[in-house]
Amino acid sequence: MTDRIRMEDIKYRHFKGMRGECFRFLLGERKAEGELVGITRHGPSSVPGAMRKPFSLVFKLDEGVATQQGVHRLEHETFEPMALLMTPLRPGKDASYFEIIFG
Repeated sequence: MTDRIRMEDIKYRHFKGMRGECFRFLLGERKAEGELVGITRHGPSSVPGAMRKPFSLVFKLDEGVATQQGVHRLEHETFEPMALLMTPLRPGKDASYFEIIFG
């Protein structure tokens, strides 16, 4: 088994080719799956000595899985499980969208 990538080592390049892949979420007591539907690079960090250049991920979760903004667990076989702040973007007709920002 290969080593999983730790949260502190994650960079944009780790997600670059993963659009369309399924990730698992633990939202409080509920488990859900979501598809990575967007990845965006942002300008340079304004924080001196930042670990990485900022980027964000957008996930599509099935309708009815809506959750409030908060820290939720994200899992994927490539990465160590991690607790991240998920922010709701917009409800869709048949799905909800959430953003996770790495800075």
